[in-house]
Amino acid sequence: MVPLFIKGTSELPLIDCNNYTGTIILAGKSVPEGRTQHFDLFKAWVQEYCTNPCEVTTVEFRMEYFNINTSKYLLWFLYQLNDLFKNENELVVKWFFETSDDDMLEVGEDMAVMVDFPFQYVETEGSVVEFIQDAIAQ
Repeated sequence: MVPLFIKGTSELPLIDCNNYTGTIILAGKSVPEGRTQHFDLFKAWVQEYCTNPCEVTTVEFRMEYFNINTSKYLLWFLYQLNDLFKNENELVVKWFFETSDDDMLEVGEDMAVMVDFPFQYVETEGSVVEFIQDAIAQ
């Protein structure tokens, strides 16, 4: 298994998954209209990772906006994480939202209700776009 890094576009999020550190980051805007290779690669990576996860898995949701199609992928992912949590794997899930974006906070709160593990809500002054630009530059 190798880490997965997929550069974000104007319609799809940055995906940065590292099986050595147990860090998974989804960031940006996501508005696909159907099935995409972008998420197919992510799903395959997550399925493999869940067979041999790190001691601690840290997930960062740094989404600017996403549509209903993306929410289906995110829920699938949350259910995979829920299985890890039920198997007593340590899980840290951070839901980032910009100070002025109450809608994104509310979406995170709604999603957290669907799983058994807690979310940490992180209010940020900086934009998701700045985070993505920094991540790509590294």
